[in-house]
Amino acid sequence: MLGAQVVLTDRDSGCLSLAEASVAANDAALRAAGGSIETAHLDWAWPRGMPGIPYGEADLVLGSELIYDLECAQQLPRVIAALLSPKGRFLALMGVHDEKVDTLDAFFVSACSAGLELIEEPRALPPSAATLEWSKGCSHDAEISGSTHRWSGYIRIEMRLASQN
Repeated sequence: MLGAQVVLTDRDSGCLSLAEASVAANDAALRAAGGSIETAHLDWAWPRGMPGIPYGEADLVLGSELIYDLECAQQLPRVIAALLSPKGRFLALMGVHDEKVDTLDAFFVSACSAGLELIEEPRALPPSAATLEWSKGCSHDAEISGSTHRWSGYIRIEMRLASQN
């Protein structure tokens, strides 16, 4: 994506500090290719009015592992809708485990309310070789917030604003 105008966001200051270090390490290469990269704090509870956020301008919003709980599932679609340009796309890869099904359902219901629609049905992706290697000996179980969840893989989600029909 050299040549792109990129804004890395997070609501967690620790994660944002890591993103800022990555920006510092890669800024020269991106600028040499005609692009730019910056960071900005983005609180999903207040998706509008945050300084440094290009509302309604994003051609592509990329995400990974974005939904941690029901609150995230309900807030994220409003944020996506606020960021996307009229022809923009949201593309995400989300891990799925047995305890996350209800939060994914809540995400899709909230996405509809926020004016988003699926471009295609979410697609299940098989676990990667790296993930399988990491999980050997634990039967795909992972300790998350004090309880064990059965991990089953990833889904690919692609959405747009419903007004694009």
